[in-house]
Amino acid sequence: MFLAKRRPRDKSLLLVPPSLDSARARLHFTPTADRLAAAFWPGELALRLDWNGEAPEHLGRRVLVSFGDDPLGRLAALVGAPLAATSANISGPDGAGPPITLAEAITFAESGDLAVGCFVDGGVCPYFEPLTIVRCPGSGGYTLERQGLVHERAIRAALDDHAQ
Repeated sequence: MFLAKRRPRDKSLLLVPPSLDSARARLHFTPTADRLAAAFWPGELALRLDWNGEAPEHLGRRVLVSFGDDPLGRLAALVGAPLAATSANISGPDGAGPPITLAEAITFAESGDLAVGCFVDGGVCPYFEPLTIVRCPGSGGYTLERQGLVHERAIRAALDDHAQ
């Protein structure tokens, strides 16, 4: 996946756990991460979290995780194990953006001569914006790493609401 997307190895893939309990067993959820997960999951927000214990070598110390009730989330639940996932496009600002149809994803795979084990067809994706990424370090607080579908004001409101 890294080679096909021309993605730097230090930019992690998305981990889609089969359940929120599975994510909590593997990853360190800070109070901020707990509040954001409660406010936006399932949904279009990904959290960059530290692993509990030893990090898998190929995924790095911090991993991007999202939990959804979409076809990929349902597949992870059916398999009963976390799935590594990514969009089918070149990483970075020079990429054409994520595919919004299965045909576009297949075209990307074929153009790169990729051996794809499985495509998940969720129908036509109405979004062109990516997931919002929020880093929740073990020391507390948060950093907005990438603005996406969930606006920063919504993140602040969810966290401020909890404090009141």
